[in-house]
Amino acid sequence: VLLENGKLTKDGSPDEVINYYLNSSTKISYKKSWQLEKRPSNNDFLISSVWLSNSKKNKITSINLDESFLVNIDFEVIKNNTKVGLNVILHDSNQNIISSSINNHEKNFYNQKHSTGFYNSHCKIPGLLFNAGIYFISVYMFGANFSNAKMIEYVLKIEIEDGVIVRGDYHGNYDGVLRPMLEWETKLI
Repeated sequence: VLLENGKLTKDGSPDEVINYYLNSSTKISYKKSWQLEKRPSNNDFLISSVWLSNSKKNKITSINLDESFLVNIDFEVIKNNTKVGLNVILHDSNQNIISSSINNHEKNFYNQKHSTGFYNSHCKIPGLLFNAGIYFISVYMFGANFSNAKMIEYVLKIEIEDGVIVRGDYHGNYDGVLRPMLEWETKLI
């Protein structure tokens, strides 16, 4: 049951009510920042902001499915010699996890001890992969050996707008969460 100002807004299963609440009450957002005292922390590092950009690191306010974009995570290491682990999780509009990417293939700092200071890590989401629609982004933070973990759920609510490259000359509806541009070839046999 979902109540707003003492009035029944939605009745149904917990999943239905949660989906309704998240889709109707949250606005599209391409950046989330926290004040110092409210920053998500695992006692070794704090996340100060999560934001989207294009591949040139320019902040964006819309996403076209034809183009790649970056999920940027700004964080501060507050304990010297800290190992930082991050995971970007994408959810569909019903909060089903559709993709998850851990930073264990990041070449510069993964599994390395970080000195105190400010850092930016980003995860590239390729274009020509997802269908147009509403998505949520969560971030999972952890320390050495996947310890001291914390999930920051539904940090961003984004809308991926339709593009023209994959769509081509087709004007109908595409079903599903993914709409990758796969290779096709036909030969006379």
